[in-house]
Amino acid sequence: MRYSTKFLLKQNGLGTERAEAYPIFRQQEQFSVVTVEHSQNIDGLHPELNTTSIVRSKKRNNGRLTLHDRDVHIWLIYRRSPDAMLARFESTLASEEIARANRFRFEHLRRSYVLSRAALRILLAAYTETVAAHIQFDYGPSGKPSCRIFSEISFNVAHSKAVTILAFTRKCELGVDVEEVRPLPEMADIARQFFCPEEAAELLSLPVQQRQHAFFLCWTRKEAYLKAVGDGIAAGLNNFRVSLRPGEPARFIYFADQVTSTDRWVLHDLRPVPGYVAALAYSDTPRKIELVPPIDPAELLEIASAE
Repeated sequence: MRYSTKFLLKQNGLGTERAEAYPIFRQQEQFSVVTVEHSQNIDGLHPELNTTSIVRSKKRNNGRLTLHDRDVHIWLIYRRSPDAMLARFESTLASEEIARANRFRFEHLRRSYVLSRAALRILLAAYTETVAAHIQFDYGPSGKPSCRIFSEISFNVAHSKAVTILAFTRKCELGVDVEEVRPLPEMADIARQFFCPEEAAELLSLPVQQRQHAFFLCWTRKEAYLKAVGDGIAAGLNNFRVSLRPGEPARFIYFADQVTSTDRWVLHDLRPVPGYVAALAYSDTPRKIELVPPIDPAELLEIASAE
């Protein structure tokens, strides 16, 4: 049976974060980051990420964050905040963002939107040495935001249930996606309808116990690419193929347009917290990726207070 795109994705909680996502640290000396290189896998931590080392690094200096040209910073924020804290996040938003937040029918979606937008503003402010509330955005044809004044910084945001993930780099378009790994009653139908034929066949050929994980690996990798190029799901999840077998490296296999080269794109798996998978896509040679340990909204507010 072929379902409408809107019905099938809504029923399974897929593709809904885009509507919210499109229109640092505590006062401490050090924090741990996981530094990821593309070519090696030393210790088995995040095996699909080719981890090279865990380093101690001083990134905070009087409320500022440093983002070098070929760095990619990945932030994970837990989406839980009391009312008083939420009001402080709202104070960083522009009037049109507050108006949009108030249009959400469900409170949990409103809170999610406020936290995600505030997190983006607070971290951009720390990278650019400005005030979160003063940041202005421009939007592409499909709604992908960019920072109006500090256009050299590229960013992307995604969220799923309990977590928000944000990615930042310079002079390179990137996309990120995250999903809670969970049962999907219509998983086979979604794969046949939205994945390319080879992906759907490969997924359904896997042992039953691997299919759920493989499905979300495939989904997040494809979403990350579409978000990097600024297109929505309507542009076609089936117009390119990615790897999806658990334990195999994330990679692009082909693009149907025969113009886009797999050599121009890099794809990484990210393992943000147990029970979730995430992916990062960008167009460049491999960059250094730093995974910042998860923080909660209170720590995010401490970053804002250092502005």
